[in-house]
Amino acid sequence: YIRLNLVKGVLVLGGYSIPGTPSPTLKGKVIEATVRTLQATGVYADKLEDCTLILDVDGADINGVLLNNCRNVRILGTKVTNVGTEAIGSGYAINLKNCHGITIEGFYPENVRYGVTMQGVCTDITVNGCECSGAWVAADVDNHGAMVDGLKLRRVRSLKTFNETHDGVVREADIGPETII
Repeated sequence: YIRLNLVKGVLVLGGYSIPGTPSPTLKGKVIEATVRTLQATGVYADKLEDCTLILDVDGADINGVLLNNCRNVRILGTKVTNVGTEAIGSGYAINLKNCHGITIEGFYPENVRYGVTMQGVCTDITVNGCECSGAWVAADVDNHGAMVDGLKLRRVRSLKTFNETHDGVVREADIGPETII
């Protein structure tokens, strides 16, 4: 169990290595942290495996939490507030890139554009409770051009299935108590 009471700046978990060597994988940790930042990203995690995150992130220009190449990660009781602005390209509370087996539970971000965003190839993603609030909300869950397989949604009000900045059509769907895509 790792507890970080206050990180001012960016919290980086796993992933970085000496150029030319394989990136390490951080496995089997429970990480609880409070992050306050004015940087682009509050928490950057690369190659986490079998971990649990309990986060309180405030601030960041683009991403509150960015998970890249992570597997079997649970994000529980996490709070993300005041990320980005109404501008396109900012305001992602949790951004998943090329992730597998991610579970997000009880997530209610404030003053963000998107609650959970998926990019790259994402498989077996479960979001159980995600409702964004604030003036700039575009969607609770957003497929931002990702190839997604096995998305399970419960207690989510809106799903946006296309990125409008790439000449697509925005389709927001009202979803039922449980939707599997």
